Amino acid sequence: MKKTKLLKLFMLTLLLVLSSFLFVACGSKNYTNTSLVSSSENLELFVGEQKNITLTIKNPVGDMSKTIAYSQSNPLVCSIEAVSSRDYSITYTLTGNAGGNTRIEFISEESSKTTSVNVFVKQYASKLEASDDSLYVSSLSKFIPNSSNFKFEDDISERELKYYFYGKTNLSGHLLIDDIKQDEENYIDDFVSVELYNEYLIFENSSGAFYTLGAENILSGSGDSRYAFIPVQKTNNGYVFSTSEASKVLAGDRFAYIAIYQNNDENNLIYCERDFNVLRDINVDSVTYDYGYKIEGIDYVKGSSGTTYKDDNDRTKIVLIPSYKIMIMAGQHVGEQANFLTVYLEFTIESSDELLKMNYYAENENVLSYKSYGSTYENGKKTYYLEISCSAGGSAKNTNFNFEFYYDGFENVQDDNIHFVYSIPVEIKSIPTKIYVNNIDLNSITKTYRFYNKYAGSDFGWQMFAFSVDPTDAEYTNLVIDLTETELRLRYKAVEYFKTSVVINDLSAPVYIRGAENADLTQGYGTIPVSLNFNVLQEDHLSTEIRYEIVKGVENISFQTDDYAANGIYLNVRDNDPISFNDIYADAEFSSISVSLYAENDVADFIIDQDNLFTQSGAQYFLNLAIKPKASGGGRYLISLDNGK
Repeated sequence: MKKTKLLKLFMLTLLLVLSSFLFVACGSKNYTNTSLVSSSENLELFVGEQKNITLTIKNPVGDMSKTIAYSQSNPLVCSIEAVSSRDYSITYTLTGNAGGNTRIEFISEESSKTTSVNVFVKQYASKLEASDDSLYVSSLSKFIPNSSNFKFEDDISERELKYYFYGKTNLSGHLLIDDIKQDEENYIDDFVSVELYNEYLIFENSSGAFYTLGAENILSGSGDSRYAFIPVQKTNNGYVFSTSEASKVLAGDRFAYIAIYQNNDENNLIYCERDFNVLRDINVDSVTYDYGYKIEGIDYVKGSSGTTYKDDNDRTKIVLIPSYKIMIMAGQHVGEQANFLTVYLEFTIESSDELLKMNYYAENENVLSYKSYGSTYENGKKTYYLEISCSAGGSAKNTNFNFEFYYDGFENVQDDNIHFVYSIPVEIKSIPTKIYVNNIDLNSITKTYRFYNKYAGSDFGWQMFAFSVDPTDAEYTNLVIDLTETELRLRYKAVEYFKTSVVINDLSAPVYIRGAENADLTQGYGTIPVSLNFNVLQEDHLSTEIRYEIVKGVENISFQTDDYAANGIYLNVRDNDPISFNDIYADAEFSSISVSLYAENDVADFIIDQDNLFTQSGAQYFLNLAIKPKASGGGRYLISLDNGK
């Protein structure tokens, strides 16, 4: 029995040990010490050249996969081909196809280990040409030659150039490399910048030395110039050199230099001539302008702003107002009429450079129209004369009127020193030309409004007045209604006014007017002055007046028939049609009738003829009413007139 138990125990232990080995053998591989390495991290070759690199999986685990994949950032630069393999190493041949750079990423199929190789393929140019850009130097813009000033073939990777200054030429492409070789003392070797210092060119070469142009030697036949060169010392305050020996330069001078390109053939230099221009900076700070509004009947004279009307407001922008003319009561044309649709503009820039070009235009051609009256030049200042008008009808719009200054051939240069745009803001504003009262132009139509001196209560008798302007987008300051000389009350936004001027800033809300209690009756008619004020270029206003009369309000309203007064009105509920009832009269005319249940039951409907409220008989005004019974029983009703009882 004991032997059997011991055997079973041993067998169980053996199974556990074998199980542990099996678990380890079938578990995941550990790639911690595995890596992927390349024989070169950076590789340089020429177009057409081949070089090899070897990728190796270091410390492979067991019988892991030997496969390595790769990808390129720029496959056009070089091609890659696996040429041999041994153990965990693969050799690739790289062939340069085009100038440029590419990055090759390698990754092992198993373990996903990565490495990369940077490949630089050199491709030299076989020719060199000048690019289309215009080159220049000015006091505020240094000229720094660079390879972007020249054209290379596509895919060229080697673009390093050296620059040599030799002289001035009147004919592009006239300098030859042989000129420099034959006269090696008279050129600036490998210059890196040129600047205009006062009236002199200052060259700096790659060694940090500075030079300026010395004596000029004009070559016979060609008109080209060659120069001696004077050393220049740079200081904190500028440059020091012998100005008596140096040659000054002028705006418009064109100087030639040569760019030399060294390709892979040391015996075959490639060169290209370019030129740069000396330009005078455009001084934007020297720009001034003035304008005046057109005077009707007075012809504009170029160069004489006295023929235009000038206001005293902010003149940094031009304000145009369609369909607006006023009499000038100040300035040099008192009593004349100014038309604010058109201005005469005088634009001046300090410039003695006849090379400077100018163009002018409106940013929104649909808004402005304009024409030129020419230009004048005097004392170093050039003045342009233009007429600018609003062509936008009555719509308010904003735009800019632009003056563009540039040198011929430098229209596309993004440099404010030699090409800039000066913008004058133009605001086209709309101001009121008419004021309407309840959609009526009271300056064109005669209308008399009727008010009373008696009303049935504080909420009776108010007549609504809505004010509006034409054009609807017109700018205004406020509307003033003057009640000081009237016996009228005005209600605006729940506030009542009497014997005062009422200022209204928002025309969207109507006003209400009625006669004051016990107001004096008008003899003929009275007027309420109304003024719409605005201030665009100067304070101005539109005026109208509301004509009105105050008549006697109702002091008495009663029955003509005593029986009705004593006993009321009896109706047959079976009658379906309204019954005309004209027994109630007032002692004055009125504008409205209201009927409401006063007591007991609502037994009848009262129908009021709104177009014919009363019938006058002598001093009595009989109410035109119709009554329709609707229920049995008795009811007591209150009849009110707006202007009294």
